[in-house]
Amino acid sequence: MRKLLGLVELIQTVVDKGTASIEEVHTSIANGPFTILNKIGVVAPVSRCVQEVQKRTIVSVYGIIRAVNQGAGAMAKTLLQVRDKIRD
Repeated sequence: MRKLLGLVELIQTVVDKGTASIEEVHTSIANGPFTILNKIGVVAPVSRCVQEVQKRTIVSVYGIIRAVNQGAGAMAKTLLQVRDKIRD
């Protein structure tokens, strides 16, 4: 059982770190056009608003991925514990 619990934790860690890396890249790419648009006086105010919505959306989506990862890991650990109790 310890090996399986370790595997669950490893998978959770990999998903969490991978999610953080992808979020960072996604944010960097998404900010590219805004860097230019924010310098154009007439569209800058709208651009900043859209950029903020984009930022919050990215943070929310990757936050949900992390939450699902944690929930799935907790569920897997619980199922492994239940399986061991049934076997005993």
